[in-house]
Formats: sequence, C-alpha cells, structure tokens
Amino acid sequence: MTARWLLWSLIAVATALRMLCASSVGAYSNEAYYYMYAQHLDLSYFDHPPMVGVVSALGLRLMGSVAPIFGLRFGFVLLFAGSSWLMAKLTARWFGSRAAITATLALNTTIFFGLVSGIIASPDGPLLFFWLLTLNRLALALEKPEDKSVWWTVGLAWGGALLSKYHAVLLPVGFALYLLLRPSARRCLRMPGPYLATLTGLILFTPVIVWNVRHGSASFLFQGGRVGGFRGLQPATWVEALVAQALLLSPGIFAGLVIVSTKLLRRGYKTWSNPELFLVCQAVPGLVLFLGVATFHRIMPHWPQIGFVALFPLLGEALLKRLEIAPVRARREIVAIAITPAMLAFVFVIQAQSGLFQDKQGRLFGLLPPSADPTIDTVRWNQIARELKTRGLLNEPNTYLFTDYWLFSAELAMATQKPWSVACFNRDARSFTFWSDPTEWVGRDGIFVKVDNTYTEALSYSPWFTRIEPLAEFPIVRAGVPLQTVRLYRCVRQTDLFPFGYQGPGLIPRPEPRKRGDLSRPKRVGNCRHGKGLRRHHRWRNPTVEPGANQAQSQDDRQFWIPCYQRRPWKSAPTSVLPVWNRALVNIRTGDTDLDRLGRMTNPSEPQPTSPSHRPERDHRARRTHRRLQTHGSETIEGNPPARSLKALDHEHLGIDRVRRNGSEFGIDVGVMENLPR
Repeated sequence: MTARWLLWSLIAVATALRMLCASSVGAYSNEAYYYMYAQHLDLSYFDHPPMVGVVSALGLRLMGSVAPIFGLRFGFVLLFAGSSWLMAKLTARWFGSRAAITATLALNTTIFFGLVSGIIASPDGPLLFFWLLTLNRLALALEKPEDKSVWWTVGLAWGGALLSKYHAVLLPVGFALYLLLRPSARRCLRMPGPYLATLTGLILFTPVIVWNVRHGSASFLFQGGRVGGFRGLQPATWVEALVAQALLLSPGIFAGLVIVSTKLLRRGYKTWSNPELFLVCQAVPGLVLFLGVATFHRIMPHWPQIGFVALFPLLGEALLKRLEIAPVRARREIVAIAITPAMLAFVFVIQAQSGLFQDKQGRLFGLLPPSADPTIDTVRWNQIARELKTRGLLNEPNTYLFTDYWLFSAELAMATQKPWSVACFNRDARSFTFWSDPTEWVGRDGIFVKVDNTYTEALSYSPWFTRIEPLAEFPIVRAGVPLQTVRLYRCVRQTDLFPFGYQGPGLIPRPEPRKRGDLSRPKRVGNCRHGKGLRRHHRWRNPTVEPGANQAQSQDDRQFWIPCYQRRPWKSAPTSVLPVWNRALVNIRTGDTDLDRLGRMTNPSEPQPTSPSHRPERDHRARRTHRRLQTHGSETIEGNPPARSLKALDHEHLGIDRVRRNGSEFGIDVGVMENLPR
C-alpha cells in the first residue's frame, strides 16, 4: 500500500464522514448569518470579507435544491478536503510522503479545523485553504525567486486569504520575519517577484477597500475595535485563552505541538533548517499577536488557531519518528487522538436529533441547563418557523418579522426562507444595518419573536409602533421535554424609523421630541443599503400598554411611576434594546420601588410575584434615581403636574439615564410614564 494511496483514502473517508454530518443537523452557530451573506452578495460585509458569502452562495446554487443547510455547507466541506491535500503537499516537500500522511491526519483530528471549520459554514474554512495555498506557493517561490509566474500565484493565493478573513495580513509579517532571520533568502528582494505578489494580493483585496470607503470604514473599525484598549494585565484571560487553544485543537494535538515547539526553542533558531525556520516564522505572528492581546483583553477563542497551522508539518515529522521508535504505543496514541473528534461528532448529532443525553428538565448530561446546550440552535428555529406558518403569520401582507439579536434574525430568516422580510431591531444589528432600508418597515406591522434567553421586553419597542399586542407563547420541545419558551408579539403599524447603525453594545436612544414650531431638518439616522444616511422626523409618543393590563387607576397615581432597569456590564449580558437584569418600577416622587406593577405591565399572563413590592436593598438606587430626576426637572415634578406635562422633562437625559454603582447600570426609561397598569 503506497503512501499516495493512503493519503487519498484518508481524505476521501474524512470527506464522506463530514458530508454525512453536514446533512444530519440543522444550522449551528453563525451559519444562518452566512446564509444571509449568500442572499445579499456584496463586495464585502460588516463582519468579514466576501469569500464566506461567495462559497455559501455557490454551495446553495449547486446543492440547495437537495437541502438548504447541506447546500450551505457543501462548499466548505470540499474546501477542507482541499486544505488536507495542501497540508500533505506542504509537508511532503520537506519531510517526505509518510510525514505528509501523519500531518494530514493530525489536521483532520483537531476539533476546530477538522470538526468545526471542516463542516459548518464559517470564514475560517476558506482562510485555512488559502493560507495553506499561500504557504505552498511561497515555499516554491523561495526556491525559484527569479520565476515571476510563481510569485504571481503567491499573490493570487494571498489575495484569496485576504478575501476570506483579515487574519491574512499576518502572512507578509511571517515572510518578513523569515527574511530578517535568514539573510541568504533576502536576494529575492532584488527581484520583481515579491512586489508583483504584493500588488496582486492588494488588487484582489480592492473590493473590501471599496466597500469600506462607501460605508465609512465600518468593517475595519469594527474588527479593529474588538481588540480593545489596554486596561492592565489580566493573567486570567491569558490562561483562559491558552486553555481554549488546547480544547479547540484537542489536548493530544496541542501537547504534541507544544513539545515540538519546545524542542526547537531549546536548539536555538540558528541551528534550524530552512523549512523549520520558514514554518515557525509563519506561526509566530498570529500566536504572539492574539495571545499577547489575551494578556489584557478577552479574545475570541478561535482567533489564534490559524497560527498553529504552520506547525503541523513539524508535528507530522515528529509523529513519524515516534512511529519508528515505538510503533505499538505510537499507533495507540494516534488512534485515541483520531477517535476523539469522531466521538464528539457522534454525540453532537445524536443529541441534536433525539436529545438522548438530556434529562427530564432538559439539562445536558444532567448538568448543563438548556440555554448552555450547543445543540439547541439546530432545532429551535425550525419549530418557530412551523409555528409561524401554522398561525398564518408568514403570508400576512404588509407584515415583517424581527428579533432583538442579529443571530436570531438570521436564523429566523433561514428557517422561514424569507431573508428579505426579517429585520433586527437592535443597536448592534451587524450587517442587518445595510441589508434593509429603515423606510421599508414604516407603516407596516412587525411580528416580534422573543426567545426567553434574551433581555429585551416587548414594550421597549413601543415608541416605534402604535401599540403592541401579545399573540402567543409556546415552548421549544425535544424528545417531549420543553427547553425554551418563545413569545410572539404583534407590533401594530410602525410609525417611526428605527435607528439602524452599529453603535456598540448598549441601550438604543429613544425617538427625540421635536419642539413645537421647530421646522429644522431632522437628523440622519443609520445607513441604508446604499450607505447613505436617512432622515426621520423626531416625535415622542407614549405607548399603549398591552391588552389585559388594568387601566383603572388615578391620574395622580399614574404620573409618578416609571420603569427602571438594572443590568450588569454589557460584557456579561447579551446586547439588546433594553438589557434588563433586575426590573422594578420607581416612584419619582417617593423613591419607592414596586415589582408587582412591573410584572403586570411587562407580561400580564405571568403569575404575580409573591415577594413584597418594597425591597430595601434597591432603595438606595431608587432614591439616587429620584434625586437625579429632580435635578433635570425639579420644578415640573414638585409642581405635581398631570402626566402629559412630564414631556417637558429633558428627554435627552431622561430617555436613557444611567446611574453607575459598583459596576452596574441603573437605567430609567420615561417612555411608558402614561397609562401604566395599576
């Protein structure tokens, strides 16, 4: 049995298993969001360059008629098969065909690359393919520095990586580091090849630059801002990032990479061969950058993963040597490492389809609550879509759907197959900011789909609609066990433009009141799909409370009670219009809190709380809020006015007012001062 036959058998079997997994479970993680990319093809997107959208669109075009989710993943499974071949080719160039098999096997048995990027739709799949293609062509170009055609292919490969993910800017950094440490390789700088490759890559990256110019560098600013500023060393976040790398690679593969790297460092870089130095130089920029940022800021766990890719040929060589020294023990270790991702994939598919590993309360393995079960995404939105179809809400004219979270909106659009009739009403709407014109929704009814693990109350959207009515409440069920609760609300006739536009996590400003006789032009709001701001007329409306609330109350009692929200810092709570954590009504005259009132206001169908309405532990916040209100409108409040005269308060301050105390925010919303239920 030849090494070539073994390699292609490995790639074929692994690809077949991935195809099986890709057709067995519903959309997971951000896949539905990239489905929306495919429905709105553009030069680039708010989060990422366009390659993930292009691959998704091609897969849907080829296999979407079989099953949309399989078509969405089809191109990414094929790309990982190509990545496996490129890894084998890169390793065989320097370490032989047998080392190529062990390196390819190691890549396929990682959790992140082999089990996640190799199956689901994500930008990391195309990035891995073009990253390895760039390394292959660059290795050949260093052997033939005078061949312009090879350098041109280097530029094409690097351009594909740039169109996949912004991580590709690290490839030239690794090349420059190699030239710095290996003076003999610098002779290529006297030839036109490297400059031709650089120019070719930048030309291919032009669509992303054009999109950002049209949209105020939105993507560059967003991704650059995610790193955050320096706020002191945080060893805990660095340890957290390091543990995440071990889990995403699989502990066995991570340990092998650490051992190989340690042996190289002990030898010193001056003793390294050209291949070893080249591969280490390509690994260093990504690992140093992201693990360095992790020392003072929490990062996404998968960000440093691409830095490990260049070390896999070295790991393949080390595994081959171990097989020659202790073949029996080495084979057992390799089999154990290879079985790990296969078992994880099996457990994931079985849990997603049957809920075999959940108890009667829906807890995964009896430990994790349903909200922490990663497989719930694969079943939730198909059930919601069926419920909407059963109630006839998908075909209602002049009606659209929306949620309070960009990922939920994408999943809803994919499940209902209505990508142009779904919006995201949140200040962090991501690409939904550019996929719809805010004027499209004005005058239409919105169906708000609220999942119970979000923190936006339906009444938070009252300033933009005539009234809000509860429609239905139903559970998400798997294997007869309710996992989550979904609530549907009809938001009748949108009357104002919603302020689309990414402003970071936090509260969304309410529509501002216009003074009587003010004829000035309204402010620009958000961005339409053409990148131009729209104008809206600011007006203040007090909302209509949901049906079922008791309106029998005195004007004197109604005028002083306003809803207040206490929330944790935004990093520890999902972003939403009003991220409610602890809810209470505060009387701006006395500073008292009343939880019973808020319970009846937000959801009349919920059972009334039995705890006392006056909670001393929250009084200090209420009194502080009371003092702040008096600061902004003391004469109006002291004058005991009717409810409508409260509009005279400074809405710019009171619309979203926050009092910070011990890392929390205490926000007051004057939008529902009138008509509060008793």
